[in-house]
This record gives sequence, structure tokens and C-alpha cells, in this order.
Amino acid sequence: MNPGRANLDRQEQFLKEITEWIKPTMPLILHIRSNRQDTYSKNLYYRALQIFKHRCHPDQIFILHCFTSDKETITSWLSNFRNTYFGFTHLITKFNQQQIQALRYIPVNRLLAETDAPYMPPRGIRINTPIYVGEVVEKLATL
Repeated sequence: MNPGRANLDRQEQFLKEITEWIKPTMPLILHIRSNRQDTYSKNLYYRALQIFKHRCHPDQIFILHCFTSDKETITSWLSNFRNTYFGFTHLITKFNQQQIQALRYIPVNRLLAETDAPYMPPRGIRINTPIYVGEVVEKLATL
């Protein structure tokens, strides 16, 4: 048995269970992240989308926390769930050109600045706190 696969199956089952009690007015915050080799986590975003599009109302509010994927993923989520928001952390300072282009594609009213405190601190800082969210906003504004 592959432990990684078993963990993925458990996570998918959990997502399915959430859809039994979630309401469109209740934001569902997802932190979808793959291993370091899969920069965009496309497969995981796609799998989650498949679960939700068959079980949630199109008006469901989703927040894709710590988003790092690409334009295709953004298009897929927005075309299925118009109330999808995309959260960005200090990781945007490490984005490649494809990720920057994807970020620019997102409507401004769907962008969220996040810190993911105490994790993902800005360069030179040991522990992240909400005080650094302004740096994320500044970086978003320059992109």
C-alpha cells in the first residue's frame, strides 16, 4: 500500500463529507499543496474541483489559501464557482513567470493578501506574523 495514496484518499473522503453540511454562504477555505516537485499542484486542484462541482452550489464561496497554481487552474475554478477567491502569501516573491501571469489574470476583487503566520516568513524574518501582510499587499501591487 502506498502511504501517500492512502492519505490522499482520506483527504478526498474528508472533502466529500464537508459538502454534506456546507452552505453556499459559508466560505470553504482550502489549502491545496503538493510536493516541492509539483510547483502548481494542478492535479490536486483539479481533484478538489471535481469533488466540489458535483456536490456544491455554483454560488459556494471558496478561498484557495496560499495559491501557487496557474491560469488554467484559475479559469477552471472561476468558471465553476464564481465566488472563488485566491489568497497569496510571501511565496509570491518566489513565483516564476507563469505564476506571475496567472496572478495578473485574477480579477482584483478576487485577490486576498495572506501571511500564513507563523509559517512562510518574509526573507530575513524567523517567524511570520500578521504584521507582515502589508509586504504581501505591496508585492501584489507591483505585479
